[in-house]
Amino acid sequence: MIYKVIAKLRSLFLYPFQFKHFGKKSRIDKPLRIEGKKHIEIEDQVLVQPYTWLACLPLTGCKSPKLKIGKGCTIGHFNHIYATEEIVFEDYVLTADKVYISDNLHNYENPNVPIIQQSVIQAITPRHHKMFHANVQTECVSERAVGWVKMCA
Repeated sequence: MIYKVIAKLRSLFLYPFQFKHFGKKSRIDKPLRIEGKKHIEIEDQVLVQPYTWLACLPLTGCKSPKLKIGKGCTIGHFNHIYATEEIVFEDYVLTADKVYISDNLHNYENPNVPIIQQSVIQAITPRHHKMFHANVQTECVSERAVGWVKMCA
């Protein structure tokens, strides 16, 4: 219960000055990690459940990456959302617990080098995007993302 009080205080007095935008009545409960706050936009009435990792960093050459979570969204527990170019959740989107969403992946060119030590590449090309709607999930991924399911609305 005390973490909700701490989350409320952070939402009122800390996050509005750290994030690109932090909306009214929004709350991030017990975040696991938040990276690139200056590129993250949180609209009004957003709830990010505990142990979520939010990241928005220019690791693939994009000068101004964007992670936007629209009005009234609820992000589930243990989510991992990592943008290096752009990920947008439109208004009133709900994610389940333990969801991983990214627009990037590690380059797997050398099987003798651990994946985590290989470069990060953009998985979404300019003609593909990652946007989530309240009623339909649109997830278009690059053909380079071997083994991923391509779903386009």
